Amino acid sequence: MVKLWILGFLLVFHIIQIDGSLRVPLRRITKERKSFTEFKQNLKEYRVQLEKFISFSKRGIPVSIKNNKNMDYYGVIGLGTPPQELKVVFDTGSSDLWVPSSHCWFSFSCYNHKYFKDSKSSTFKNIGKSVSIEYGTGSISGTTVQDKLTVGNISVPEQVFIAATSISKDPFYKAKTDGIFGLGFPEIAETKATPPLYTMVYDGAIPKPIVSFYLNRDIQDSNGGEVNFGGKNKDLYDENSGHPIPVTQRGFWQFVLDSINVNDKKITSRYGFEAIADTGTSLVYLPAGSSAKIYEEVGAKIVDGIGVVDCDKINSLPSVNFVINNYYYELEGKDYILKMQDHSKDVCVVGFLDTTQEVMILGDVFLGKFYTTFDIGQNTVTFASLKKR
Repeated sequence: MVKLWILGFLLVFHIIQIDGSLRVPLRRITKERKSFTEFKQNLKEYRVQLEKFISFSKRGIPVSIKNNKNMDYYGVIGLGTPPQELKVVFDTGSSDLWVPSSHCWFSFSCYNHKYFKDSKSSTFKNIGKSVSIEYGTGSISGTTVQDKLTVGNISVPEQVFIAATSISKDPFYKAKTDGIFGLGFPEIAETKATPPLYTMVYDGAIPKPIVSFYLNRDIQDSNGGEVNFGGKNKDLYDENSGHPIPVTQRGFWQFVLDSINVNDKKITSRYGFEAIADTGTSLVYLPAGSSAKIYEEVGAKIVDGIGVVDCDKINSLPSVNFVINNYYYELEGKDYILKMQDHSKDVCVVGFLDTTQEVMILGDVFLGKFYTTFDIGQNTVTFASLKKR
């Protein structure tokens, strides 16, 4: 779904295919410490977007929860014959694939990115259905088209996607990517077409109906992680860990979370929290008032509504446990603290923030601690423990 600043990860051109599955390594573009000032501004924009998403969803109005400032992990795909390479976000918080079109003539954002040239593809087919996607801080619109999709050594001959002819300046103009590769369920696809992961499964391009993520949160490591289409990388996780969590509502990867425990405090809801696992979101967004309780327990001071701790105390901070189906998923201080810069000084930010609603968004601060598998065959999400590196 969403991210709060651009770390910028690009696909390494070293694709590994084992047992029919495709491992796509990710690499970080920049190792720079993020600006606290920029973070606060991006956060303000995203909160507006998040509230809009929650409000509209409750009324049955489709709106995507996406903001390019909040997307950290990128890859390269090919569209057409021969393949035209474009950078995309692999995003479990949406279900459509879209890229800029060569017919996008009046949007500044299109001139700042690579775009798909349908005239250069021998397999292009125009479907022509008009589609718009609303974002909290912007929008895109275009028409549906069909062409060959290539990811590494995997290809599917007939993938429907949006060739965007209008892209708002904010937030896409400064984006490090060209488009979005949705990995959610068909129920939230604006095109009403088969999402890319499903197309791979139906065409027999991958052996299993799953996609797995390892997101490396170490900003100093050039290895940004890995996405595996159709399998799991057993070298990365403990096979004896992880318990499939049933999806409660197809669309997003949504499930029930029992409680959040920190020290001797338990944060609960009468019927359990609804949580969404989203590779397109940087932070963890909690129900109203929950973050304040965590800030109190970890000794954080509040700066513009954001929890900040002494950077020297990270290793002594209490663990925050997310309880799902009676299993505990632990985040230590080093997992949920983000180091930033403020006028050449280090600032350590707690990676939990509030919404005004009951929904919870588990972004990369949470997902980076685990090897996460999204299974469209069983409708489950699994968080397995990473092996020690």
